[in-house]
Amino acid sequence: MIGFVKGLKASMFVPPVGYIWKSASAVSPASIYEGTTWAQIKDRAILAAGTSYENGTTGGSASEQLAVSNLPSHAHACSISSGSSHTHSRYIAEIASAYRERGPMSRSDNFAIDNSTITTSSGGNHSHTVEVGSAGSGQAFSVLNPYIVRYAWERIS
Repeated sequence: MIGFVKGLKASMFVPPVGYIWKSASAVSPASIYEGTTWAQIKDRAILAAGTSYENGTTGGSASEQLAVSNLPSHAHACSISSGSSHTHSRYIAEIASAYRERGPMSRSDNFAIDNSTITTSSGGNHSHTVEVGSAGSGQAFSVLNPYIVRYAWERIS
């Protein structure tokens, strides 16, 4: 007789075609329900059919790699003034050459300092370029919800 559960003589329940069986056991329900055929569902999560998802459709992925279009709208700010013709100056103070040749000095020594200012030549009208650094490596990441894995079977006949 088709549909009897082995070992349960009084049982009349037979899972209908389309029934999903989930179990911690890898044994097919066909071994329990004589005369039935089951297809194992592998590497899929079950999502209830409704307005957004039709029965039997598949989709999704275990990991995703974002594209620039997936990032939230944002800006990288940088401020720079445009350069006109200008020079740069540097003040230099050094021990006079006559005292440098004498060797190590102490605090009580009297020594002379040569003071000077060096000014660069004008570079003419010019601008400065600033590069805003980049970040990220493009590595895919998991989009799986927390889960527990079970064997799943669907009755097909």
